[in-house]
Amino acid sequence: MHQTRTRPALMAGALVAAVGALAACSAGADDPAAAPPASPSPSPSPTVDAVERESVEAAEQTLQDFYELGAKVSNSGFANWQVMQGFWTDDEQWQAQRATYEQRVADGWTTEGAATFTDVKATDVDTGDEEPGDERVTLEVCNDASGVTTLDKEGAKVPRAEGVPERFIVVYTMSARDEGRWGIDSREADTEQAC
Repeated sequence: MHQTRTRPALMAGALVAAVGALAACSAGADDPAAAPPASPSPSPSPTVDAVERESVEAAEQTLQDFYELGAKVSNSGFANWQVMQGFWTDDEQWQAQRATYEQRVADGWTTEGAATFTDVKATDVDTGDEEPGDERVTLEVCNDASGVTTLDKEGAKVPRAEGVPERFIVVYTMSARDEGRWGIDSREADTEQAC
């Protein structure tokens, strides 16, 4: 199933259920006379089913882990950059990342701070067949590098590439792996699309 999702839409079903649960726990809930009349349980948003929601949440958590580990690697002068390989499912994509890491080490660059992502949208969700690894999720995020300073080997600030905004759109296509982990199949940055 392929549908467009936004984080607020994903949380809509959970919010409806939480409001219903709070109503049941309100003052006087122990008194049967004070209890509101029974009504059908609210159903999740018709555009989000539980399997898709779980897939999107798992992919987003892997992306969060990727950003956090990436900040640690770059803040340490790109030492131990090889640990980032575990996030990539596509060798060609990994080789491009590897070349970037190797160049940063050769240049003696390091960073301070961390990039974050916001405004997550699941633009495609495919729960696949019943086989593990068939699930695919495409997440469009706003990559925010405003908190990152890049320094050269002398400690001087490296200017941002001309025309690249601090916040820009990045699209990640991700697939399920074993044990609930997800991997990055592709990463496409649109540095002309500020967010």
